[in-house]
Amino acid sequence: MLAHHFSTRRIQADRRLEAWNERACQAFTSCTVDAEKDYLASLRSLSLGSIQIAASAGDAARMSVRPFRDHLDKCTLIAQRSMESVGKVDDRSVHINAGQLMLVDLSMAFHLDSPADKEIVCLCFNRSEFQSRALDVEASIGRPVSLCSGAGAMFAALLDSIWRNASESDGALLGDTLLNLAALALEKEIGYSSSSGRILEKAKEEIARRFREPELKTASVAASLGISERYLQQLFASAGTTPGIYIRDRRLESIAATLSRNAHRGNIAQLAFDAGFNDLSQFGRAFRMRYGMTPSQFRLRHS
Repeated sequence: MLAHHFSTRRIQADRRLEAWNERACQAFTSCTVDAEKDYLASLRSLSLGSIQIAASAGDAARMSVRPFRDHLDKCTLIAQRSMESVGKVDDRSVHINAGQLMLVDLSMAFHLDSPADKEIVCLCFNRSEFQSRALDVEASIGRPVSLCSGAGAMFAALLDSIWRNASESDGALLGDTLLNLAALALEKEIGYSSSSGRILEKAKEEIARRFREPELKTASVAASLGISERYLQQLFASAGTTPGIYIRDRRLESIAATLSRNAHRGNIAQLAFDAGFNDLSQFGRAFRMRYGMTPSQFRLRHS
C-alpha cells in the first residue's frame, strides 16, 4: 500500500506553514495548524478503506478543528506517540500523554497544543463505525486511554506495522481491525462493558428467535444488529464461545427438550431439520458430543 510523504523542509521558509495546511487538509479533513511561518514538519498519510490515517512530526504547533455541518458523522482517533499535548474539546480541557489514545468528534470545536519533536498519528473515520461496535461514543470523547497494554498495545503495534507491510488488498480489513482494537481499548479502560453486554444479549435474543432458520449464520446475526461480523465474534469470545457454536447449541437444546417429553415418538431426522440442521451426520455428531449419547438413546433414557 502506497503511503504519501510530505515535508516542509524543501519549501521556502515563509511558505512552509501555508503549504503544510494545504497538504494537511488534503490528507486529513478540516485539520489546520497554527505555528511559525517557517514551520518544519513531516507528514505520512494513507487510506485503509474508508479510514484516513495521517502521521505527523515537527515543530511546536496548535492543531485545530472547527466544527462544520458536513463533519457531523466524523470522528478522529489521536495517538500520541511521543511527548505530550494539551487542549480543549468544546469547553473541556484535555491532556494526552505519550503512549495514549484519545477519541475526538469532529462536529465539536477542538484544539491541541503540541511541543516540538512530538509525533502524532490521527485516524479519521465515520462515527457510525464506532457506534456499530456498541461503544458509547459520547462518553468516550476526550478521555485518553493507554496504548501500553492489552488491546491498546495491539492497536499501536498494528498501526506501526501498517506503514511497512500493508497491501492495497488488505486495506479495508486492516482498518476494520484497527477500529475494533481501539474500541476494545476505550471500552475496557473507560469501563463501558455494559454496552457490549447489551449487544451480546440482543444477539442471543436474535438467535433464540431465529435458530430454526437453516441459513442463520454469524453474518446474518451481525447484519440484523447493525454490527460487524468480527465484532460479534469478539463479543461471543468474551463469553467463551462463538456465534456458530451458540446457534448450534440452541438447536440441540430444542431437540433435546422435545425428545425428553414422554409423549414424543416422532421422526428424529425431521426434528433435526425443523430445528435448523440441514446435515444429519453433522447433527448426530454434535448431539453425541453435547449429550454423550445418540438422539435415540437420549429419547429412550427419558421415556
